[in-house]
Amino acid sequence: MTRGWREMVACQRCGSPVSTEQPIKAWIRTNRELDSRQECLCVGDSDLWVQRYGERKWHNGIDRSVMQLMMVEVKTNNADVENHQRDLLFIINDLLRTVPWKEQRVDGKLQPGHA
Repeated sequence: MTRGWREMVACQRCGSPVSTEQPIKAWIRTNRELDSRQECLCVGDSDLWVQRYGERKWHNGIDRSVMQLMMVEVKTNNADVENHQRDLLFIINDLLRTVPWKEQRVDGKLQPGHA
């Protein structure tokens, strides 16, 4: 079963405990068809995406022949990356390193139907 949400804060009005979970994540957590163990799913989120879209050339604008994309996973409270999330991050890493971006573009736009 998907792990229950543990982070709570006190309501500013009445002091009652309130969940800090985002509504979409609460919906995923309570949807039986998305149960991680029963359905063998890993539903992950991404904390930060960083894109370098080119190199600044002093008077010549931006050279877009070099583009970089990075995903950053932030862990707090001494948390470790769990096995299922580690697998997902390895898959994303492999995709980011192997997809030939330049070969799939013409004038900066993705070519439809590219293998």
